[in-house]
Amino acid sequence: MRPPLWLRVPKLKVWLQISLRAFKRKSFDPEAKLDVVFVDEDDNGEGAVDEGGPTREYLRLLMRAVHQSNIFDGHEKDRQLRLDTQALQSKLYTWVGKMIAVCVIHGGVGPHFFSERLFQQICGV
Repeated sequence: MRPPLWLRVPKLKVWLQISLRAFKRKSFDPEAKLDVVFVDEDDNGEGAVDEGGPTREYLRLLMRAVHQSNIFDGHEKDRQLRLDTQALQSKLYTWVGKMIAVCVIHGGVGPHFFSERLFQQICGV
């Protein structure tokens, strides 16, 4: 069994940027159990033991940040990928794909905002 992966998450920071930093770490293992600790602006933990609640909250907030990211365009529940050359160069599309996979694998919410067309393209239908 893989050791848990501890994430210290500042509650007031931009979720996508914080998560990108965590996902890009060499020690990040998407298959390891996530243990999330929310911290304040002074880096003090909330003191809660992660028995699933903080991890679920983190995954929910992460998916919301993905949903609102600049790589998607369209109505709230009918989002398409849009071309962003800076996001393409920085591999943001790849990282967002990994974030979505981690959310789904670890029991978070799925990307319920994909348009039918985007869903079919991803699934190869």
